[in-house]
Amino acid sequence: MKRVLAAITVLCLSACSQLTVMMGGDVVEETNQLVAANRYDRAFALHESLKPEMQRETRVQQSKKKLQVSAKKFEDATLKKARRFKNGGKWPEALGLIEQALSGYESSGRLQFEYKSLLSARNELRDRQWLALSVERAKNLQRLNADLQDLLLVDSAYSDAKKLHKNYRSEARDLARYLADAAEGKQREGLYGEALRLYRLANELSDRDKWNQQVANLEKFHAQDEASKKKSNAKRRQQRLLSEREVFQEYLRDDQLLKAKLQLRKLESIDSNTELLKRMHDSLDKHIARKVQQLTEQGKKYYANQQLEQAIKNWEEALVLDPSNEELATLYRRAKTFKAYYEKLQSTE
Repeated sequence: MKRVLAAITVLCLSACSQLTVMMGGDVVEETNQLVAANRYDRAFALHESLKPEMQRETRVQQSKKKLQVSAKKFEDATLKKARRFKNGGKWPEALGLIEQALSGYESSGRLQFEYKSLLSARNELRDRQWLALSVERAKNLQRLNADLQDLLLVDSAYSDAKKLHKNYRSEARDLARYLADAAEGKQREGLYGEALRLYRLANELSDRDKWNQQVANLEKFHAQDEASKKKSNAKRRQQRLLSEREVFQEYLRDDQLLKAKLQLRKLESIDSNTELLKRMHDSLDKHIARKVQQLTEQGKKYYANQQLEQAIKNWEEALVLDPSNEELATLYRRAKTFKAYYEKLQSTE
C-alpha cells in the first residue's frame, strides 16, 4: 500500500512540474506577442499577475528581463525619433508618435515626461507666433483703417467702404482686447518693455485710450526696472573688473607679461573708460620697458661672448613684448645674419 501511495505522489509531482513548464512557455509566448505589438503595459501586468512560484521559474525570469530591455529600447527609439521630428518643426508628428507609444506603454515615466515637455514647448511656440501675427495684423489694420477714412472723405456715402470700415473697427476692438490680455501676461512675467509696447498698440486700436492707466503705471515700472538693471549691471561689471584685475596683478608679479597684456585687453572689453585701467596700462608699460631693457642688455652680453643662440632668444622675447623697438629689431637681424654666416662657414670647412 505504501508503495502505491509513493508512486501516486511521484506521478502527481511530475505532472505538476510538466504543467508549470507548459504554463511558463505560454507566458513567454504571450509576452513575445505583446512586445511585438508594443503593448508593454499588458506584458508587465501579465508577469505581475503570476503566482510567486511561477515568477521564480527560469524561463519566466528570463522573459521578464528581456521584456525590460525591450521596453527601454522602445522608449529610446521613440524619444529619438520624436526629437528628430521636433527639431525639424514637425510638431504633430512628434506628439502623435509619443501618443501612439503611450497607448501601449502608458506607465512609462520617460514617455509621459517627454510628451508633456513637447506639448508645453509647442504651445509656447504657438502662442508666441500668434502674438507676433496679431501685432503685425494690428499695425496693418491701423494703416488700412486710415486709408478707408481717407476714402470716406471722398465719398461718405460709399456703402462698401462704410461696411468694411465697420468690420475693421470690430476686428480692431477684438485685437485690442487680445493685445491687452497679452500685455497683462507679459507684465506678470516682469517683461515691462514688451507689456508697455502691447498696451500702447491696444490703445491705438481702441480709439478710446482704454488702457491709459496701465500705460502710465507701466512707464513708471519700466523706468524703475531699467534703472535697477543698469545699476545691477554696473555693480556686476565693477565686481568682474576687480576680479580680473587680481588676475592681471598676479601675472605682473610672476613676470608673465604677455599674459598680462591679454588680460588687460579682456579688462578693456568689460570697461575701457576707467581711471583704474589707465593706471594698469601705465604699470604694464613700466614692467614691459624694464623687462625689454633687461633682455636687451643680457642679449648684448651673450652676443659679445659669441653665445648667439642665447642672444637671439633674448632679443626675440624682447621683440614680442615691444615689436616696434627699432634698436632691438636691428640687433636681432644682425645676430641672425651673423649666425647664418657662421654656420655656412662651418659647413664648408
